[in-house]
Amino acid sequence: MRKPGNIVWEFSEPADLTVGRGATAAERFLVYATSCVAGLAYLLLWYVDAYPWAWWQYAVCGCFAFDIVGGVIANVTNSGKRFFHTASKDSDPGIVRFLKSGNNFAYLHVHTVVLALLIPEASLVAGVTWYAGLVISVLAVTSAPLYLQRPTAFLFIVLAIVVHSYFLPLGDGLEWVVPLIFVKIVYGHTVQEEPYRPLQGGA
Repeated sequence: MRKPGNIVWEFSEPADLTVGRGATAAERFLVYATSCVAGLAYLLLWYVDAYPWAWWQYAVCGCFAFDIVGGVIANVTNSGKRFFHTASKDSDPGIVRFLKSGNNFAYLHVHTVVLALLIPEASLVAGVTWYAGLVISVLAVTSAPLYLQRPTAFLFIVLAIVVHSYFLPLGDGLEWVVPLIFVKIVYGHTVQEEPYRPLQGGA
């Protein structure tokens, strides 16, 4: 049965590039807790010497994990949806207006290319190909009618998971990067969905 919802698009809170606009305490906890756990996972991998990497390569991967995994959660929160699918406010700083303009936020996600350049086991061909695939996927979703955006996004996510798993892996130790960056950007960031707020007097 459909639950009652309180859809609110407009808020006066200042922009927050990590958790959107007007994030609740629960949303902030989910985003930051997930980010920290993901980033610290590479500290554990460094401790057990899981890969033949230098310490700084583990650190780089940890930072990317913090950003991508936490970003998956941040971009699908209602505050994240409200932030990226409403017009910029006059009070927003220039960087916020830039990131909210068109697909700029998505285009800046060159993570697969950077990781391919810094991690010995990673494939540069795969890194560049996956960045191109991310851009093409975002353009396809934004070009689709609103009612088809979500299924189009998940079509490209499924394709990315299958192709990455069987044909074009990014590299050892980075198996999670392509699937999660597609979820973060192609679905989480790109698809417009109604932003709910807690019901008055309830969760």
